Amino acid sequence: MLTDVSDANKSYTKLEVAEKSDLDLIAVKVLRKDCPDFLFPLKMMEIDGETEIRYELTDGVRFCYMPTQMKKREFIELLTNLIQPFKACSDWFLDYHNFVLDENYILVGKNEQSVKYIYVPTKSQTNSDQEIISFFAGLILKMDIKDDQSYTVDLLRVIKSSNANLMTLLEHLQKDHVEKKAAPLAPPKPAEDHMKKIVSFVQDIPEKMAEKKEKQEPVKAEKKTPVREQGTRPGISSGAYGKSDEENRLINNLFGDDEPDKKKDRKKKEKQPKEKAPKEKGAGLFGFLKGKKKEEEEPEEPEELEDIKEPDAWLDGVYTGSGSGFGGDVKVEVTVQDGKIASIKVLSHKDGSSYMSKAKSVINRIISKQTTNVDTVSGATFSSQGIIKAVRNALSKASGTSNTGKMPYPEGIYYGTAQRHPMTMHIWKKQKQLHLMW
Repeated sequence: MLTDVSDANKSYTKLEVAEKSDLDLIAVKVLRKDCPDFLFPLKMMEIDGETEIRYELTDGVRFCYMPTQMKKREFIELLTNLIQPFKACSDWFLDYHNFVLDENYILVGKNEQSVKYIYVPTKSQTNSDQEIISFFAGLILKMDIKDDQSYTVDLLRVIKSSNANLMTLLEHLQKDHVEKKAAPLAPPKPAEDHMKKIVSFVQDIPEKMAEKKEKQEPVKAEKKTPVREQGTRPGISSGAYGKSDEENRLINNLFGDDEPDKKKDRKKKEKQPKEKAPKEKGAGLFGFLKGKKKEEEEPEEPEELEDIKEPDAWLDGVYTGSGSGFGGDVKVEVTVQDGKIASIKVLSHKDGSSYMSKAKSVINRIISKQTTNVDTVSGATFSSQGIIKAVRNALSKASGTSNTGKMPYPEGIYYGTAQRHPMTMHIWKKQKQLHLMW
């Protein structure tokens, strides 16, 4: 049976072997010397005559913390990566029946690109083919495909059919993956049709200009004296100017030129008194390029926790406490034994699983140094601060009085009254026992 162990140095998962003769020596040699990427390497330990196998689960997120809702493409890639090791393990002379099929001990890498299993190199602890099929059917059943709700039903029909195995399911997934890549291109966007209309309009401009010129020629013959028409330029014939003006007008109508409006606005601005624009910090080159304000501000860095004064020892017992993390409260359970912190367990939290997994290393620091005045974890500052605050909250309940003779107070002389009579007490500790004298 696998057990998670967390001590002051590091965390690991161990497996106790009842009989050494039950070990598969070939598998042990492969996992120690030439371990494949989809399996965790192991270490063999001899402790008091008993054999112990240790695995260090790093570089990934446990499958039990993975979201159950995802897109069809993401689910196909994840399930394919989960099945591939069963096909590839024979290249290392390993048997896929020895994979540990527990969501808590399967780690998924970044972007679901890699998957790692624990391999148990014993002859007795194996899974049957039916147990393997049932495990993957359970994974498929609990998934929610957002863009294709019926896809999980299709996969269950494949895996639950007669004579079905993992290779059948893998071929079906690969086929769906290829079909999705070879999907037909989307129809042309409406913008392409709009461009055709623009080209057709531009081609008709010369004809329209010619018609306009024919209408203007009779009017010019009737005039006896050269008078500059309103809107024409001096030194340029009205016909030449009219042609250029008409062409510009048509192009402006086509592309929506708003130059006349801009001229009016420019004249209004010139009449108004100029106001000095305040300098903005962070302006770009020569003050012309200004940085844009972020739409969403990043979360501010948390304030550093101040060290607190703590007693030399705490009252024995199990205490719970809570503290604020990044997404909400973090709740912990602290066990005090012989006046010292024996263990710390995170009961619940609302932070991301990857951040909390990294922040839990602060627990080892607290236990090894027997104080909460420790450094936070880089990259998971909010979450590790939440654990420290929760532990402090729990230990605050372990500093009261007790009839066991164990007090978390320093030596010294204390004054008090009883039944309205003054009394002086001298309290000291010796060999973890409380002594009183008055």
